[in-house]
Amino acid sequence: MRVKTPKLSVLYIDDEVGTEGFASLFELLEGEGLLITPAKDITTALKLLSDPSQQFDAALLDIIMPPLSHYTLEETEGGISTGWRLLDDMRKLRPALPVVVVTVIQMKDLSGIRERGVTKVLPKEATSTSIARAVRAAVSEGTLS
Repeated sequence: MRVKTPKLSVLYIDDEVGTEGFASLFELLEGEGLLITPAKDITTALKLLSDPSQQFDAALLDIIMPPLSHYTLEETEGGISTGWRLLDDMRKLRPALPVVVVTVIQMKDLSGIRERGVTKVLPKEATSTSIARAVRAAVSEGTLS
């Protein structure tokens, strides 16, 4: 008899979530037991995270995104580090929320990332199985808050 793994509610923050490729990925992730709430921009992400009725087990976060009006181009290095700036604000709203970073940036130096509550960094082309496995591990581990 196979034990069913409980579904996890995951906030996926990426400026590309409205594309066709993400729709397919979300279907695959749902098959892996993740219920995805997409946030295509910082405004949506902060609104969802500020709403106590929105419960998330974890978040998936892209790093390169437009800063919109929330942050300056200078403080996000032209959008290259917008996700890191958003992570700082996420920590103020949900300090214990496990975060998995999914990015195209080659992260060679991972020092300091765990202290920010990031449990795993995955390449953008990671499979749905890899993403689901990382999210489940992040939820099991929790954060270092």
